[in-house]
Amino acid sequence: MSPVYLDYAATAPMRPSVREAMMKVLSGPMVANPNALHIAGRSAKEMLEAARERVARALGAAPAEVIFTGGGTEADALAVRGLVGSGPLAISAVEHEAVAKNAADIAQREGIGLLHLPVGSDGVLDLEASREVIERERPSLISVMAVNNENGAIQPIAKLVEIANSLPRPALVHTDAIQAVGRIDFDFAKSGLTALSVASHKLGGPAGIGALLLRKGQSLRTDRKGGGQERDLRSGTQNVLGAVGFAEAITTTLACQHEEELRARKFREQILQAAAQIDGVEVTAEGVSEIINFTCEGCTSEGLLFGFDQSKICVSAGSACKAGVARPSSVLLAMGRTEAQAASSLRVSMGWHTTEEDIEAFCACLPQAVQIARRLEGRK
Repeated sequence: MSPVYLDYAATAPMRPSVREAMMKVLSGPMVANPNALHIAGRSAKEMLEAARERVARALGAAPAEVIFTGGGTEADALAVRGLVGSGPLAISAVEHEAVAKNAADIAQREGIGLLHLPVGSDGVLDLEASREVIERERPSLISVMAVNNENGAIQPIAKLVEIANSLPRPALVHTDAIQAVGRIDFDFAKSGLTALSVASHKLGGPAGIGALLLRKGQSLRTDRKGGGQERDLRSGTQNVLGAVGFAEAITTTLACQHEEELRARKFREQILQAAAQIDGVEVTAEGVSEIINFTCEGCTSEGLLFGFDQSKICVSAGSACKAGVARPSSVLLAMGRTEAQAASSLRVSMGWHTTEEDIEAFCACLPQAVQIARRLEGRK
């Protein structure tokens, strides 16, 4: 029996069209350094720029606004570290560590304030409270993720941009859209955003490549010196093969977005109905259909994962894991949940290859997994 894979928010299986596009490159002439001036280098450069154009077109950006990176984390780090000015830096209380840790580090290094914009119990930014903080503190940069990676909550990015632009000196706005692309619509040109991060492997593309979309004319500092291959902002020989796969992944994802969202919505309802039959199981947020986060009374995340793993079902803890030890989810704590609740979360995430059989297997296993987890905690 093959494992049931329901951890798309961590990484998505590679799409067949992506594999085909990459194999076509691999079966052809060698991929040279795209910065070389000889014929092989020029050929590689053509592939790289064609991929850049496809990524740009998919997100409503100009090709010159697409900076290829080594992944989503690097894109977030480039934005947070490179866009902050002399004023404070504002992030939401539920950011991914790629933003939160870089924000804390650069704020300490630069001696500037770090502001945490509050969220409600639903995981969504408290706009009025955030407006008060922003208008009072006047940050130079605001970075808020578009869709939360743990619970799928959708943040009001357009309204946040309006608030940022209403300041006497408008704040720059970056969004981590790594969980959002392919789940909600984006048009970078119309968004008013300064910068946007995206990652290939969340879309069914290869890992190890992502992009930062940076508004044309916007300067960005970088402390990573080198050849400056990407607009003198990101150094290192570009991953041409990865860029080809990334471009195919984002193009295919957006072409299939509506169809896949309808299927995910149906699957979500099935899962919610199954969860409603079990006492003490609570869905923590409404958001994109593809990501569901539960807390399970009397359980720990590790116990739940163990229960599902016995049936070869791949899900994840909502809490971050470090060195094999789960911590209570900082996201759920920021949403006002207790430590016990924040240590009992389970994330289920779906995608392009999820089937009816996968969902049926999960729903059938859910009561058993909760029972196993509760027994492990000494609760019969």
